[in-house]
Amino acid sequence: MNLGVDLGTSYTKLATCSGDRRAEAVRLEVAEPDGVIPVAVAYGGGEAVVGRSAFAAVTRPATTLHEHFTPRLDRVPGGSPPVRTPAAVTRDYVDGILRSARTSGTIRRLDTLVVAVPPRWLATGPPAELLRVILTEDLGLSRVRLIGQHVAAATYLAQRHEGGHLVLCDVGACRVTVTLCAVDGQTVRVIDSTGSDDEHPADHAGLEIEAALADSVPLRRALTDALYHRRSPSWLAEVLDDRHQPTHADVALYADDHHRVEVARALAATRPLIDLIGHTIARFRARNPGLQPGGAWRLAVLGGASLFPPVRAAVHQAFGIATGTRLGLLLDLSAEEVMYATAMGAAFVAEGLAEPGDRFPHRVTLPARRVQDGRLRAAHLMVAGPGELRAGALDPMFAAAPIRFLPDGLPLLLDVHRGDEPERITVPHHARPESGDFDVGLLMAGDGVLHLVFRPIGDAQDRPPYPLGDLREKA
Repeated sequence: MNLGVDLGTSYTKLATCSGDRRAEAVRLEVAEPDGVIPVAVAYGGGEAVVGRSAFAAVTRPATTLHEHFTPRLDRVPGGSPPVRTPAAVTRDYVDGILRSARTSGTIRRLDTLVVAVPPRWLATGPPAELLRVILTEDLGLSRVRLIGQHVAAATYLAQRHEGGHLVLCDVGACRVTVTLCAVDGQTVRVIDSTGSDDEHPADHAGLEIEAALADSVPLRRALTDALYHRRSPSWLAEVLDDRHQPTHADVALYADDHHRVEVARALAATRPLIDLIGHTIARFRARNPGLQPGGAWRLAVLGGASLFPPVRAAVHQAFGIATGTRLGLLLDLSAEEVMYATAMGAAFVAEGLAEPGDRFPHRVTLPARRVQDGRLRAAHLMVAGPGELRAGALDPMFAAAPIRFLPDGLPLLLDVHRGDEPERITVPHHARPESGDFDVGLLMAGDGVLHLVFRPIGDAQDRPPYPLGDLREKA
């Protein structure tokens, strides 16, 4: 069986896909009633329990709880005595999910695992590589692939979109990501992507948002239940009109049955997230002025927080979409698709039914001169074959042989083979080494931008990478 995983900030979702292009959400015992698995691990009595079971285990003495640790894979806590690192907790979390899946019979044999992770993990490197080590070395999984959450979601939604431009707005517990994609058949290409973390490497507004959202969780989960048709429309109307107070008994959370949350307080608590939505989308639209109502693009609003009506309305307002009108812009998604689009897209990729567009599709060669039979002859060194460069990879792909640079003032040339005639890319002289021997290679960032990399040999001086831009499509 092949499995797609959406490793989120607050919840993880799992999905599988059959050969007839039907994706299904996977619901485990450690999950909430709607199938999402809280990002939580509890330690006590010599065992680790995950997800929903972790909250239940907290009632036992000498039990510690770790929550929302996955986005902090690159942050190693200090202090003495040693504490469990986020990487160790992540390993136990993923291992617990897979054990639950095997115990329930959901997964008897795991062939391919595709994990969708935050785009910034792929762009910055260490978190993605650390997760890859956890999955392959610690857990012994052989066929693992990491892709961006925005790419995975777009890959699923491409099945519902006839082509053209697609905008995804993914609203998580305390983060917002907006992505513009081009859809061509089953291939998805990311044109632009931005998130609330782009300006603030740490949590935007940090603990303020996370603490505030904790107050609105019961209400948002109650609304989610209603959208999943577990509650009647009249019950939902009573909640919105403040005639009914959802309790933990209503939403299956883990506290005493007397806990109550006021709708007004929940709205106020969500205010930081709504402000974050407006700020992030405004910045994105300033970079993409063509995203106007009535344009040739469609909008998909994703993420569990977007099921809270005020949050969803804030997204529409930020994109200039009037309340009560669709203008053909909004993709009509079910509540399950809103929650599971990313996991389902990862499942499509795991099944080999879709290409997420996170690989460079063309062959790249480096024209050079080689000494052969005592004479200088033209040569074309292979740098990368079609599909070999992967977005977010940590290690560059280098040309088949090292290059000796001479102080001749000439530019460096690259050929991108898209068809019969290669497209020649000229790298200015100031961006190449002045002299010395170097391995020359390419590195593809998480956003698809290619970087030319120079690795010095011997006494040659180091050179910084040179950005070439996104060369997947012909300019």
